[in-house]
Amino acid sequence: MRTPAALGATPPAHSPSPTTAAGSSFTPGPWSASKRATRSSNFGDHFCLVHGPDVARVAKVQGGNTDDPRVAEANARLIAGAPELLAALDMFTRVARWSESDHDGWVLKVSHSTMLTAESAVRKAIVGAP
Repeated sequence: MRTPAALGATPPAHSPSPTTAAGSSFTPGPWSASKRATRSSNFGDHFCLVHGPDVARVAKVQGGNTDDPRVAEANARLIAGAPELLAALDMFTRVARWSESDHDGWVLKVSHSTMLTAESAVRKAIVGAP
C-alpha cells in the first residue's frame, strides 16, 4: 500500500475550522457535557448541559420521551462531540476529494454514495440544509 509521502504527494491542509470557510458561526470546540443528568424541578425530566471552552452553555439536552437519565447523558455526549466530529468529517471529505483528482495510487478509495453522505452531513452542520 503506497502512502502520499511515498508518492511525493501531500494532501490538502485542513482549515482550522470548517465553519470559518463556510461563514457559519457556532461556539468553537471543544465542548464538554455534564457527566450526570439533573432532574428538572419544573417538569421532572432529566437534562444535561453542554458547555463550550469558555464555560458558556451551548445546549441543554434532554432525554426525549423517556425518564431514563442515561438517554439525556448519551445525547449530551453526542452533541458535545459535534465540533470534533464535524472537523474529522470535513477533513475526510477534503482528503477524499483531493485523492480522486490527480493522485493515482493514493490509498483512500471512497464510494460515491459514502462521499455524498459525508458531504451532506458537513453541509447540514454548517448551513442547516443537507
